[in-house]
Amino acid sequence: MQSPLVGIWYTNVTSPITATEASIDETKENTARNRRITKNSNNPAKTLKRGEAVCSSVLGIVASGDCSIQAAKKNGNITKVHSVDVESFSVLGFYASYTTIVIGE
Repeated sequence: MQSPLVGIWYTNVTSPITATEASIDETKENTARNRRITKNSNNPAKTLKRGEAVCSSVLGIVASGDCSIQAAKKNGNITKVHSVDVESFSVLGFYASYTTIVIGE
């Protein structure tokens, strides 16, 4: 999957891949509130987790990393995926990275 936009000098783009039950915005807004509810209630609220996996490239000559959804799930200790986004970053072709972001439980 490539970035939906590419800049010649600089790229820093985040775009969605898929979503099921929650979005990143919901995660950001609800995480603190969910923690308060969990501490103050007998009904535990779902606290969503975030996992990331990164691949990178130097000069377009050497590339490495595991930016799979499975790697992001493992890094975030996630078993149930709510959404998957990707982030593309590059500077003048010298350095580039591709990050898979998984939100879930």
